Amino acid sequence: MTPDKLTPAEEKARNERSYKLLLLFAMLSMTMMFAGITSAFFVSKSRVDWMKDFVMPTPFFISTVCLLLVSLAFLLAKRAIKKDDKNLTSLFLIAALVLGIAFVYF
Repeated sequence: MTPDKLTPAEEKARNERSYKLLLLFAMLSMTMMFAGITSAFFVSKSRVDWMKDFVMPTPFFISTVCLLLVSLAFLLAKRAIKKDDKNLTSLFLIAALVLGIAFVYF
């Protein structure tokens, strides 16, 4: 075996480490973005004209509810998978799909 060839087990371990590192980078970048937006909010909120006549649009609330329900549907589907209930799993996954489409629509 040449030194540059990896066994399948080594390659799998290497890929798993790469995926974990990419996930960590993604989580850190989302956290930094959230921190920046939060900081901008608190700095800007002291301005007199900041969000004077702002009304939150209704689709925002609808899409938020859809997102929360999609998360719940996935959680229930996962529990149904663990119980080996295929009908219930399909029902929750279809519900998640429909709610996901509604989220994108709104």
